[in-house]
Amino acid sequence: MTPLEALGSDPVLSMLPKAELGKLSKRAVTRRWKKGEVLFRKGDACDGAHVVLSGCIVRLIEGEHGETKRMGTWGPGQSVAPIALYDGGVHHFTAMAHEPSATVFLPRREHDAALAKRPELKDRIIRLLCKEIRSNYAYVEAMIFLDVPSRLARRVLDLQQRHAPADEHSPLPSVHFSQGEIADLLGFSRKWIGRELGRWRQAGIVDLQRGRLVIRNQAALERIGAGHHLS
Repeated sequence: MTPLEALGSDPVLSMLPKAELGKLSKRAVTRRWKKGEVLFRKGDACDGAHVVLSGCIVRLIEGEHGETKRMGTWGPGQSVAPIALYDGGVHHFTAMAHEPSATVFLPRREHDAALAKRPELKDRIIRLLCKEIRSNYAYVEAMIFLDVPSRLARRVLDLQQRHAPADEHSPLPSVHFSQGEIADLLGFSRKWIGRELGRWRQAGIVDLQRGRLVIRNQAALERIGAGHHLS
């Protein structure tokens, strides 16, 4: 993915004419991040737009005493933290590279100047922010109504769909997240996740490797995500 393609994946910037988007891509900067490197922290002012070029960026929620929890991810073509970009506030979470990653960074002055010329994009921005709110409602709904195996299956499938390694040679889809990292994303204990994944391995649904989960039976995983339990 090129910087131009990444910016063109943004739901708002994609509405700009190609010529204008091309000019923006030339003003943008490609930033590369090592595994564990922080893009910005909770409370930092939003200084521009980050769109993922490669790798995976995770959202960290930080507690009062320094503890952190993973609460979401972004993959190639996705914009990181759009709310702070549009409301002018500070970031309400910390963003960190889950693996070696790259983002295309468009300074705020360039981003805001491009949008100021096109007030008709206001409706698009409102829809984008409403989509973010609906996504948060869906997350809460899943927390309340879905059982734990279903939530785990859906999370694994989502990670595989959005963060499948580009250099994957195996014919089977995989997720490069450890059991502990998956547990963190779901807010479950590492012990419980390990026990459930162990059941899935015995049933031939997944293989567990160091820092990696291989999906052997995606159809079975989808059935679990739909609420059908293992017998």
